Amino acid sequence: MIVKNDKMDAKQILKFCLEQGLLVDKDVLNLFSESKDFESLKLIIEKIKNQTHQKIINKELFNQNKEKVIQFFS
Repeated sequence: MIVKNDKMDAKQILKFCLEQGLLVDKDVLNLFSESKDFESLKLIIEKIKNQTHQKIINKELFNQNKEKVIQFFS
């Protein structure tokens, strides 16, 4: 029996981030994996990349850019 999970595949997310030249820490990857819409998640990752100009996405980046992060998700 195959059990289908509603969460995104972490490998798929990591692959996309690497293609964008980004590294993602485990906590943020777990957060991203909760998403059920990969296309929206890709847009959010691209916005984070373009707005922060950082190559590593981690919790500290989110904490330092709270206002921008809130805008990404709204």
